[in-house]
Amino acid sequence: MACDVITMWQSLEHVHRPMEVLRAARRLLVPGGKLIIAVPNIDSLPFHWFGPSWIGLDLPRHLTHFAPWTLTHMLECTGFRPAPVRMIRRSSWLRSSAHLACLRHKGASHFQRWLKGKTFSNLASWLGYLTRQSDCMMVTAELAPLAVPP
Repeated sequence: MACDVITMWQSLEHVHRPMEVLRAARRLLVPGGKLIIAVPNIDSLPFHWFGPSWIGLDLPRHLTHFAPWTLTHMLECTGFRPAPVRMIRRSSWLRSSAHLACLRHKGASHFQRWLKGKTFSNLASWLGYLTRQSDCMMVTAELAPLAVPP
């Protein structure tokens, strides 16, 4: 069975061997097919703000964590031509991280407490988006053309 499009929406971080999953997706796609992936961004402002309380870690369910460059590199190594990585705003993730930080740490900072509210979490998610450091990212990739020997 061949596919025109394969989506991996918040799923690649849950597998033990993501490179093998990407190779399998490559085999399933028709020429010109597209792969769309969304995963948490370990190189995000929210990860730096919350550390182990960042909701995107989701240990032990998330087995692999991705930064924009690692996701792009993995796609290239498995025969894809990725478009630029796009950031996705997730203010609800910020609020969840803030709640978790406040539960885990009685001494949570005022900043972390402020992010429990919608106003500050929306502003902070825009900051992450504008600086390309959102806590979620998405990339679309096409099959790279096969090299033709001269």
